[in-house]
Amino acid sequence: MNNTAQKNSVYKRFSGRSLFAEKTGLNVIAAGIPEAPNKASFDDYGRRTYQFYVFSFLVAGSGWHESKDSPKQAVKAGDLIQLFPGCWNRYGPPPGGAWKELSISVSGAIIDRFLENGLFSAKDPVFPAAGNSGLPERMKAVIDKAVTDPCDTAGLAELVFGVLMKTISMRGISHETNAPVQMFQCVLDEMRRDLSAPVYNIRPAANLLSVSSGYLRKIFRRHTGKTPSDYFRDMKIEASKSMLITEEKSIGRIAEILGFSDQFHFSRVFKKIIGISPLAYRCEMRNKSGHYPDQQ
Repeated sequence: MNNTAQKNSVYKRFSGRSLFAEKTGLNVIAAGIPEAPNKASFDDYGRRTYQFYVFSFLVAGSGWHESKDSPKQAVKAGDLIQLFPGCWNRYGPPPGGAWKELSISVSGAIIDRFLENGLFSAKDPVFPAAGNSGLPERMKAVIDKAVTDPCDTAGLAELVFGVLMKTISMRGISHETNAPVQMFQCVLDEMRRDLSAPVYNIRPAANLLSVSSGYLRKIFRRHTGKTPSDYFRDMKIEASKSMLITEEKSIGRIAEILGFSDQFHFSRVFKKIIGISPLAYRCEMRNKSGHYPDQQ
C-alpha cells in the first residue's frame, strides 16, 4: 500500500513456522490493520514484491491496484485485493486520499495448491465488493484471534481457512470443482467441534456428504499430506500447547479434556511431536513470554 498511514493500527506478526503449520501446509505470517509501509520496502518504481500471499480487504477509501500480471484498475471500499508471492504490485489511494484495510498474510502448500488448481489467479486479483458479503467479518475474526490468542495456531489456521473458502466461493467456482474443498472444510469443522474425542471417526462426515470414507480420506490427505487421524492428533497437541501456556490446569486435566486415555499417554504423544514433555514446554514458554496465569 502506498502514500498513506492507517490510524489505529493493530497488527500481529508471527516469527518462524509452527509445527502445526509445517504439518498442515498453512502458515499465518501476519494479520491486522497494517501501518504505512517503510519506503525501503519499495523498488525505484514504487513497487513491492512479497514472498507470501496477502489478502487485503479495503474497509474505507478508494484508489487503484496494478501488478506484474494484472493491469491498473480502480478499487473501492468493500473490494478484496489478493497479492501473490514473487509478483510485484502497487496499490493505494490517490495523493491525500483515505485508505483503510484489513490484511492477512499467509503461505504454505495448501494455498499453493489452490493457485495451481486455478482456484486463485494472479491475473484476476481484485474481488468486487458485490460478492464479498460476510468476508470482512471472517477477516476480523482472524485478526481478533491473532491479537488475543496467538498461541492457538490450530484455531487461527481454521479461521484463515474459512477466509480462503469464502474467497474461492466469491470467485464463482462451480459446485463440482469446489466440492472436494468443501468436503475438506467439513472434516476440519467436525474435528474442531470435538477435540475431546479419543480418535477421529471420519464415517459420520462421509455419510453427511454422501461419499465413501475412503474417498473422503483421499481428499483430506490430498489437501494436508496427513491422514485424518494424524491431523486430528496434531490438532489436539496444538490445542494443548495453548492451554499449557495460558491456563493453570494440571497436565492430567488437559489430557482428560483432549480425550487422551491418561496423563502418561498424553505426555508420550506430546514429547514425540514437540520434543519435550508438556511440563517442560509449559515452563519454557512461560519463562519466555512472562505469562503466568492465576491459579484456578
